[in-house]
Amino acid sequence: MDNVKNNRGFVLVEAIITSVFVLGLFAFIIANIIPLIGNYDKERDYDTIDSIYDIHLIQKMILQNSEDRLRGLIDLPSKGYMIFEGTGICNYVNDINYCKSLLSRDYLDVKKILITKYDVTELKKNSGNFERALKEYIDNMPKYDNEGLPTNENRIIVMFNDGRIANAEIVTGIVISGGGSENTCTGLPEFTYTGTYDIDYSKCYIYFLTSGTLVLNSNMQADLHLVGGGAGGLCGGEGKYFGGGAGRTTTQKGVSLTAGSYEIHVGDGGKGDDNCSSGQPNAENGEATTAFSLTALGGEVGVINSHAGNGGSGGGSINSKGGTDGSAGNGSNAGAGQSTTTRDFGETNGTLRAGGGGGGINHVREDSSSLPCITGNGGSAVGGSGGGGDGGRGKNGTPGIDNYGGGGGGGGVCTEANGSSYTSGGARGGSGIVIIRVAG
Repeated sequence: MDNVKNNRGFVLVEAIITSVFVLGLFAFIIANIIPLIGNYDKERDYDTIDSIYDIHLIQKMILQNSEDRLRGLIDLPSKGYMIFEGTGICNYVNDINYCKSLLSRDYLDVKKILITKYDVTELKKNSGNFERALKEYIDNMPKYDNEGLPTNENRIIVMFNDGRIANAEIVTGIVISGGGSENTCTGLPEFTYTGTYDIDYSKCYIYFLTSGTLVLNSNMQADLHLVGGGAGGLCGGEGKYFGGGAGRTTTQKGVSLTAGSYEIHVGDGGKGDDNCSSGQPNAENGEATTAFSLTALGGEVGVINSHAGNGGSGGGSINSKGGTDGSAGNGSNAGAGQSTTTRDFGETNGTLRAGGGGGGINHVREDSSSLPCITGNGGSAVGGSGGGGDGGRGKNGTPGIDNYGGGGGGGGVCTEANGSSYTSGGARGGSGIVIIRVAG
């Protein structure tokens, strides 16, 4: 009997020891293995072979810029970085049309680009300013030793819409001697802004790229320029094909702005038509941009069986180009433009914005040597200069450029030699912009 009791006690001790061991094993797995799995899920999207190749194309495009253009990118503001949404960086490259095509949703599908200093130590201190995925990537970046390089050399970080993130160096060899990134503009006050902005100190321009609240710390005399959002293009098909109208522009000079808070709304581009199987397009007008009691209206979508979109510059009709610099689009049913220049501040040397969307292309393949249906846009139906999207053929039209208010390209219809056909959708319009400069 005593032996039975002793055996029972021994079994109980064994059970307790085994239970403690199993619980300890589970605690180890929870504390160590599961976080590793989580880190792997995140980091598998970091610096992949595909993303490194894609960022090389962007890096190459930037380094092909003229020296003046490069200076505009590498001469960073005092916060130590610049961030561009979508195709926003195209404002700073020589070939805007190539840039917008490269970064578009139809090719690299870039969500945002961040240019910062080569050594990312300061960027890491400010990583909390970015969305979670980008913050985690920056926190995991090494320091990068820039010994032997000019202090202004930089690094580019690209976030793609599919979640991939990668970075590469931008070593230009350009040495900037003093100033540039500091406020050397007489009359430009200190300020804060809750949205995305950029400053060109060489011109004393502030570009407000997204909506937000501006707080000026002191009074200023300003010239103001607003561009509305561009409209989306229509699908291909009978009575459609129309490119979207560009956002309209508004300029006012010599405005007295007092210290205080100002709400700025940068109009979004309108949705492109993707309801191609129906006779009812679902493209949308561009939003109006509003700031400082001024309004720049958004572009308008085309009207089925009537005309392409009206706007700052008009959209193109079937197989036709979008309008440029306030003109109507091209083709017999083109959209109307505003009939005044769409250049920044209405000046002949101002940046050209608000190009109308190109009309969609109706293409019939006679044989295998003609243009294929499943590729290609543009041709005779390119978007208007200043951010207009190209008309589509077998592929959807291309979007208007963000912060240019370009109209979206119209969709097309492509018919193969065997009679089968492809109908493509219209593209979204580009967002608008608000620009301030010191009056003088």
